[in-house]
Amino acid sequence: MKCTNIGEPRITFADVFIFLRLRWTARMNEGVGGLIKNVEQLRFL
Repeated sequence: MKCTNIGEPRITFADVFIFLRLRWTARMNEGVGGLIKNVEQLRFL
């Protein structure tokens, strides 16, 4: 892979993959946090 213009912002497949993975992990963490909150609420009932 050779870059034509170094100053030009290029979006590669790796950048997209990392971005999607970060969003997916954030969504998973939100889901896990919600599950833990629900379990704690059930435990305190």
